Amino acid sequence: MVPPAQFGRGDDPPGFGDRLRRRAGEVRAAILLEEAGEIEEAARVFEQVGAHAQAAALRLEHARTERNEDARRALLREACARAHGDAPAVRALFRAYAQACLEAARRADAAGRAGHVHQAARALERAGDHEAAGTLYERLGRHDDAARCFQAAGDIERMELAMLADEHRRAPEERARALLADARRHLDAGARLAARRMLDEAALRTFPPDERAQAERILRDLGDRWTRPPRVVLRLDGAPLEVFVHSTADLGRAPGAAVRLSDPSISRRHARVHLDASPPTLTDLDAQAGTFVEGAALPPGGAVPITGPIEVALGLGAPLHLRPWGEAGAAVRVAPPAPHPPVLLVPPDVPVPLGPAGPQVAFSAPNEDGPLVLSAGPGAAFVLAGSGRRVRRLDLLAGDRLRIEAAERVVPLEVQG
Repeated sequence: MVPPAQFGRGDDPPGFGDRLRRRAGEVRAAILLEEAGEIEEAARVFEQVGAHAQAAALRLEHARTERNEDARRALLREACARAHGDAPAVRALFRAYAQACLEAARRADAAGRAGHVHQAARALERAGDHEAAGTLYERLGRHDDAARCFQAAGDIERMELAMLADEHRRAPEERARALLADARRHLDAGARLAARRMLDEAALRTFPPDERAQAERILRDLGDRWTRPPRVVLRLDGAPLEVFVHSTADLGRAPGAAVRLSDPSISRRHARVHLDASPPTLTDLDAQAGTFVEGAALPPGGAVPITGPIEVALGLGAPLHLRPWGEAGAAVRVAPPAPHPPVLLVPPDVPVPLGPAGPQVAFSAPNEDGPLVLSAGPGAAFVLAGSGRRVRRLDLLAGDRLRIEAAERVVPLEVQG
């Protein structure tokens, strides 16, 4: 039996006596409930009048009557949640809960053991047993919590050791966060290849779980959306456009042809556009069915400069229309038979307009594995949707939506693949 309520011994808050006299009836009711064995009800009434030390003692007594260990731990957990103050009875309640948690940890499997030990450490810290709490926190690898407890216990040596261990633990996290922040800055600036290399070269297995998952998500997204040279499929101001970036571009049935045609009379590699010539030239590749320019057959292996619009027929296929593109005519725009979209044949690093009156851009493929790189011409810049940041160089990814902004106009552009 818990001794009758004793007040005025330093465990009660200022002004408690006045409040107690005003609620004397409730106190008498609590004492009667206690004497009648109604411990839970008595504890609630003591809590209502602010006698938290007495309530804690009653709840601890009630929990000790429970033989089932899990049920006893649940009662102690609820009692601790209701406890206030720092009276000896309150500290005893938290010590009892800590002991119950440690007993549960001994019975638990590896997955659940740490949770019970953590609850025990918190309870011991609340009970003022800082040394014991710090030791448990150390076992859990929570060195910052351990350092706080050892400091409260006055054990400076153990506090300093815990702080050193915490710094050592945090170092990989801080390095990982700094690397992720740097990678995101590169992504925001359009330097996707630099971000990918940065994460590829990092030892992700050493990252903390959250940071490793973030890095893996970024790498997965980049891999899924990577554009592969030399071709990129765009929508320019809503209209489809293919861009082929190379110094030469083949026309024919081959899968890698810049302009792929399906007529069976056309050779796999039927003709070639040389963009490294000035002006660009169209050359027959000794195609069996012949190459015809404005109705006249080219001799086998013959070439013709593309200095203006020309109509070209490969074998018996429908005609294509080729025309020089850009101010210097260094690129060639091909209009294949329907339903094929137009194809822009572009030499690397040469500024050309994508549309008839659009701002100039240049494409390059510095890496065989991609991505294709888009650079803004004079007075132009790119703004990625959702970013708002103006950049002049952008590693292209499938799904990119951007605006090409220049003094004369704004052109929406979407990268489809």
